[in-house]
Amino acid sequence: MTDQNISKYFILGLSTVAVIFFAFEIHAFLNPLILLGLLIFALYPLRENIYANRLLWVTAILFVIWFVNMLTGILAPFIFAFLLAYLFEPLMTWLCDKRFPRWLASLLITLFGLVVLIFIILLIVPEVSRQISALLILSKQLPDKLIEWVRSLYSIELLQKFNINVYLIEAELKEIIKSKVGDVGKLTAEFATTIAQSIPKLISILFNIVLVPILSFYFLNDFENIKKAFYKVVPRIYLSSVHRYLKLGGSIFRQYLRGYLIIMTIEIICYIGIFSLIGLKYPLVLGIVAGAMLFVPYIGIFISITLTLLVILIGSPSYGQPILFSAITYTVMQSLENFVLIPKIVGERVNLNPILIFLSIILFSYFIGFMGILIAIPVTAFLVAIYKHEVFSEPLTLPKSND
Repeated sequence: MTDQNISKYFILGLSTVAVIFFAFEIHAFLNPLILLGLLIFALYPLRENIYANRLLWVTAILFVIWFVNMLTGILAPFIFAFLLAYLFEPLMTWLCDKRFPRWLASLLITLFGLVVLIFIILLIVPEVSRQISALLILSKQLPDKLIEWVRSLYSIELLQKFNINVYLIEAELKEIIKSKVGDVGKLTAEFATTIAQSIPKLISILFNIVLVPILSFYFLNDFENIKKAFYKVVPRIYLSSVHRYLKLGGSIFRQYLRGYLIIMTIEIICYIGIFSLIGLKYPLVLGIVAGAMLFVPYIGIFISITLTLLVILIGSPSYGQPILFSAITYTVMQSLENFVLIPKIVGERVNLNPILIFLSIILFSYFIGFMGILIAIPVTAFLVAIYKHEVFSEPLTLPKSND
């Protein structure tokens, strides 16, 4: 290496250290937008270098994540509308194949979604609200029911043999209930204050409800142009890989979400019908919870069973028959779900090892929150497919359902 090159690299290294020191001194005034501009300015001339190119892409991805996180509230209707357009794209393609103009197909799908939304708002939401309100009122009887249940333990000889002081349990339970009763008035006042403060948010939600169908129409109408514009941005050297991975991930995500929504609808209808037939109170709420918990595998079923048991113990005059019928209902529905509906509608590719499902749900919920629970399974299935392809050279075949 010549002296000239040594001097050049020395000056370059010294300048880099000076820039880092300067950036540290003014870090309070920096934000990701400024950093993005500086990195693009520094790295764009070196974009032909593979490391500089990848650094540019990593920077862009991190900036998009930050940008979406900062503007989640504003971007929520756009993200939701794009998600709907993505899910209905196969139906859109089918209508276009039937010689429907793209704008007309978009309009028909949007109007269908509006009809379903209006049906839910006018017919289902009021009854669900009524049953939730009645359930909250009924929950006030829970302390008395707990004390009554503890008193019923007096007659159990087994507890007496082990010298378990049931009277002490009752006294401690009463003390806990007494300490918590004072919080009810406070919670009620805070709830009223929260309702008053939530009026602007309610207006924003109503605005988003109106905005989503309009955005969905335009996303559906321009979906092909959006895809073409995205692929134009991707460097040609990565185009085939990006297209392959996106197609795989999109297929897994669409299959998972579409399949589980179909299964959830079937289960909600079945649970509501069966709970109504066996005479459980609040069958609409219990059925919706039991069906919606499908998106939280293994954990959700325990939540719905617990809620059903509480409703039976608090609101039913007798326990034996409702509990027996509810147990049979959950057993039959879970067997139908795991052995018929999921294999036939969702397919085998999205099915994962239960341990991996538990781990993914816990990790995604910890880092991302509730949204992480919803996306944990499809994202994990996508990562597993890529891992098998890269490590074991398995082909990236698209998931197939058996419907």
